[in-house]
Amino acid sequence: VKKSDLTGAVSGVSNRQYKNQPVQRVENILQGRTPGVEVTATSGMPGASMKVRVRGTTSINKSSDPLYVIDGIISSSGLDGINPSDIQSMEILKDASSTAIYGSRASQGAIIVKTKRGKSGAPKINYSGKFGFNDAVGHPKTLKGAAYGRFANSFNLANNKISMDPDGNWMNKIYNEAELAEMDGLNYNWLDEAWSGAFTMNHSVNVSGGSEKATYFAGASYYTQGANLGKQDYNRWNFRAGVDIKLTSDLKFSATIAGNQQETTSSFTKGLSNLNGYG
Repeated sequence: VKKSDLTGAVSGVSNRQYKNQPVQRVENILQGRTPGVEVTATSGMPGASMKVRVRGTTSINKSSDPLYVIDGIISSSGLDGINPSDIQSMEILKDASSTAIYGSRASQGAIIVKTKRGKSGAPKINYSGKFGFNDAVGHPKTLKGAAYGRFANSFNLANNKISMDPDGNWMNKIYNEAELAEMDGLNYNWLDEAWSGAFTMNHSVNVSGGSEKATYFAGASYYTQGANLGKQDYNRWNFRAGVDIKLTSDLKFSATIAGNQQETTSSFTKGLSNLNGYG
């Protein structure tokens, strides 16, 4: 798709705008570089998926995801499995121009991705290594032991989970008065103890070359991201290779093969298990 063929709002991002930055996912390329495009993470866990909105959330019972077109092929899995270093450029169609080209499937906009291809010449090998460190500037204040115990009792009282016996004493308390007295001397900040800095690392290597009639490109990458709380490591391996063959002056054959493997290690948490800590 060429901009000269469109009459509408089109935003573009090239790899020169982010190639020296530690981009974790393809969706991160769009953050802050494309006006009107909203990109948010579904959670704070390493490797969490991203939500992209080109025209905002327009429906409560249908998907508001844009249409993804990768090298001219419509992708049913979005941008998953693509290494950011393999992308040559991205274009975002925001208004009726996307619907005119791709139909109702692009009613929420379209994101067109063009990956790197081979160029004629001697084989060229490129390597890129990026390292990062994630930490917090500060932590919110937490309750001391006794204050937390009284809060837990008040929470159950407000939810009618604590009853009173005939003598006027509260029953079913999580912490009794003797336990609260013992907790008055405790000041253990579990967040400071459990929190630690986390490293990220990304290695990419690719090779390209070819002749005037045939060119090739192949690349592989490895990305790993640690967690600040617990053991929630994320590892991703990507591979993509493509070939372009000029059969005649008017006919060209192109083929691409790609694959990815993702591995996530998650710690046990009450949030993931839907446990209620207050009874």
